[in-house]
Amino acid sequence: MNKKIYGLAEIAKDEIANFCMTECKGFCCREGYIIIRPTELDLMATKIVQQNLEATFITRELLTGKIALNFSNSTTGCPALKNGLCTIHKNPDRANVCKNFPIFINGKEVKVSPRCLAVQKGMLDNFKIQAKKLGYNAI
Repeated sequence: MNKKIYGLAEIAKDEIANFCMTECKGFCCREGYIIIRPTELDLMATKIVQQNLEATFITRELLTGKIALNFSNSTTGCPALKNGLCTIHKNPDRANVCKNFPIFINGKEVKVSPRCLAVQKGMLDNFKIQAKKLGYNAI
């Protein structure tokens, strides 16, 4: 594992954090689709909220035992999102997809989510260039 790429990813996410909070207001959390473990859902929502998510077909259990959450049909998005801010952002146990978004590193491949508004605006282009210089396939 190359610690440098993970450090660059954290810096890149820090650089877009203000945009995410002030302009984007958590679009990924309002309109996104994520796959999480049941324990991660427990952290995001109370059992009552989880039952409401299930009743409105926002959650779907997968064969892997994980849960798919589709916020695109939701009126409020992620249950941990309040006024455009994540209420569990500082919690180290929050879902990995939430920790990593919009940058995903898998071996020598780095992917940035095209669903991220910051990516669409080119705000992570410099990160992708730096990743390529380190020998990563940046998509």
